[in-house]
Amino acid sequence: MKRFELNLSIGQMLRRLLGPSLVIVLAFAVAPAIGFGGDKRDGNSIPNPIAEALAAAERAQEPKFRLIYNDDAEIDGQSEFMRFLLYANDFSNSLQGIVYTSSEFHYRGDPNANPPVPPLNWTGGDLPDGVDRLQTWQSIIAGDGYFGRFGGYAAIYQNLRKHDRRYPTPEHLLSLIRVGNVDNVGEMTKVTPGSTLIKEALLADEDRPLWLVTGGGTNTICAALSQAAEQYKGSPKWAAIRNHIIATTHVYMILDQDPTFGNYIKVYWPDLDVVVSRFQWAGIAYSFTRNLFDTPDETSGSLSPAVVQIETHIQDCKAAIRWLRAQAKDQLSVVSVSMG
Repeated sequence: MKRFELNLSIGQMLRRLLGPSLVIVLAFAVAPAIGFGGDKRDGNSIPNPIAEALAAAERAQEPKFRLIYNDDAEIDGQSEFMRFLLYANDFSNSLQGIVYTSSEFHYRGDPNANPPVPPLNWTGGDLPDGVDRLQTWQSIIAGDGYFGRFGGYAAIYQNLRKHDRRYPTPEHLLSLIRVGNVDNVGEMTKVTPGSTLIKEALLADEDRPLWLVTGGGTNTICAALSQAAEQYKGSPKWAAIRNHIIATTHVYMILDQDPTFGNYIKVYWPDLDVVVSRFQWAGIAYSFTRNLFDTPDETSGSLSPAVVQIETHIQDCKAAIRWLRAQAKDQLSVVSVSMG
C-alpha cells in the first residue's frame, strides 16, 4: 500500500511538472531500468505497475459521469455495440443501463392496441429469420445465439482483463439490459423497465452528469422524462427536481429517428441540453460518395468500400505506430534537456 501511494504521489508531481503525455512516455522509458517493467507470462503481457499507477492518477482527475445507452439494435447499432464493449474499461463505473428502444425504422408492434399496431422491420431484414431483436445485446455479450457464434464479449473478457482490470464482467453487463418503449415509433406513454431505469437515474440525488445516448429514437428517454413529471408535477418539490434534471442531464442522439424530440423535448423541456448528430454521422455513413460536405478527394476515396480493406488498415496502423514512436522520441529528448 505504501508503494502504491508513493507511485501516485510521484505521478501527480511529475504530471504537474511535465504534463500528462510526457509523464506517460517517461514512465515507459524508465520503468525497465528501475525494475518495474512489464512482465510476460505464457506469452501475455502483464501491465506495467508504474504505468497503471500513472493512468489511475490521470483518471482520478477526469470528470465523473453516468451513462445510459439506448439503441434499436439495427445492424449498424449491432456493430456499434461491439465496438462500445471494447471501450467499456473507460466507462465501467459510469455505465448504468443498456436499453432497447424503437425508431421509425424498427418497432415491435402491439396486437392489443386499438387499432392494432403491426411490427415494422422487427424481424428479418437486417436480422436473419427467427432472430429475436430483443436478444441482440445479450447474445453479443454472453456469446450465445446468433450473434454469439464467435464467442462474444464473454470469450474475450479474460484477455481484455489482462490489459485493463476495469473491464466489466459479462454478468454485470447483462444485468444492465432493459427493454424500453419498443411497440411503436414514438410510443412514450407506457411504463417499461427501460423508462423506469432512466427515470430513476434522472431523479437520483447525483451531481454527476447523466448522458442519455441513443442510436434509435428518443421515445424511451421522453417516456422517462414524462413519467418523472407526472410523478412530481404539482408538488412543492417539482421546481427543484426539474432544475436538477436540467442541470445534470444531457441527451445525445444520432439523427432524429422519431417524433418525440420535436413534439415533447422541444416543447416541454426546451432548456434540456441535447446534442443532435446529423451531418457528422450521416456524412461518413452515407453521403461521402455524393460529396455533400465538400469531402476532399483523398478522404472520400479512403471511405469507399473498395479501399476499406484489411491491408489498408494494417498499413495505416504501421504508419500510426511509426508516428507515435517519433513523437515519443521527441518528447523524451525534451525531458532529458529540461531535466539536465
